[in-house]
Amino acid sequence: MKNVLIMTSGLTHGGVNRSLLNFLEVMSQREYNFEVFSLYTYGPYLKLFKNYNLLTVYDSVWFPKWVKRIVSKDTKCSASVRRITDFVLRVLSHLFHERTAKSIAKSLSKFEADVVISFQEGYTTEIVSFVEANKLIAWVHCDYSRYINGAKKDESNIYERYSNIVCVSEYTASVFRSIVPAVGNRVVAIHNIMDSDGIKALSLDKMKLTYQNNILNLVSVGRLDPVKRFSYIPSIAKKLKDNDVDFKWYIIGDGGAEKDIVVNRIKENSVEDYVVLLGELDNPYPYIRNASALVCLSSSEACPNVINEAKILHTPIVTTDFPSVSEYVSNNDYGFVAAIEDIHSTINNLLSDDSKYRRIKEVCNAFEYDNTSIVSKIVDLIDD
Repeated sequence: MKNVLIMTSGLTHGGVNRSLLNFLEVMSQREYNFEVFSLYTYGPYLKLFKNYNLLTVYDSVWFPKWVKRIVSKDTKCSASVRRITDFVLRVLSHLFHERTAKSIAKSLSKFEADVVISFQEGYTTEIVSFVEANKLIAWVHCDYSRYINGAKKDESNIYERYSNIVCVSEYTASVFRSIVPAVGNRVVAIHNIMDSDGIKALSLDKMKLTYQNNILNLVSVGRLDPVKRFSYIPSIAKKLKDNDVDFKWYIIGDGGAEKDIVVNRIKENSVEDYVVLLGELDNPYPYIRNASALVCLSSSEACPNVINEAKILHTPIVTTDFPSVSEYVSNNDYGFVAAIEDIHSTINNLLSDDSKYRRIKEVCNAFEYDNTSIVSKIVDLIDD
């Protein structure tokens, strides 16, 4: 049985950790021993990853026994200690970037894993690149051109230390190869694993806030970051309101740079009775399953979990035309794709035309997510 150590950057809500949880749910049925190492130690996924032998700096670096006793318990004191640890780690990684990376990598090498996976681009990829193991695999969950423009540094030397680089769509794999051509032959496109049974089961939980009957219930899910473009929702909602559409638009997510902008624009557009901020939810699936449509406004997505989740839950989709969208949705196929400026009319046309909506719903109801080829590709990478 191969030992596989997977590193993630933290334990907060987000698409990467949701993808990792789905990965573990499905791949743990195989003959592998998985361990998860999180660079940062505090967040809601602390509980969710504990079923998979979650490791943190408390397990890999020397800490006094009294500190380990505190963080082993689910208390306010434990949460405070974890937050302090995370703050110190961020300071160290900023001031002594490569030195800290090599120090953490040295501690990870002691676990003697056969395969070590960095499950997210960025600092975790740099750390894992220094780990001593038979095989290193890097996952890239973004449009690398957007990431590298923000990072403003050449990471070619980091990726050259990896055996394989996994990009989560054909589009993002093509982009990555164009930016780091030296490792182009090591790049493979593999969509995210989805735990369909788990998602369907969770979607049956009771909703804390019940949707109104006889109106259109729209839902958008994600962090309130610029790339998700949730700040456009209030103005789109106003256009729907002005067209006498009877609807509610629920936003599930928190944090991010645009929260205050979204709140202010809801007031500016006088749509307080139409746009509802539900905040961060551990289980968004009942809201997706019971919605009239899931609306995605992103300017960029690699492998959009929320769109796959909507398809699994047979919910029609209205989405913007981000570059990789054709791999997941096309017009009349699970929903509709439109430019951001046409989203309001697309929502209006789809949901006001009963025959069109029923036809899309029938297509959605027949959908089943197939992990078979995805799992096969991952097994080939680990076992090769």
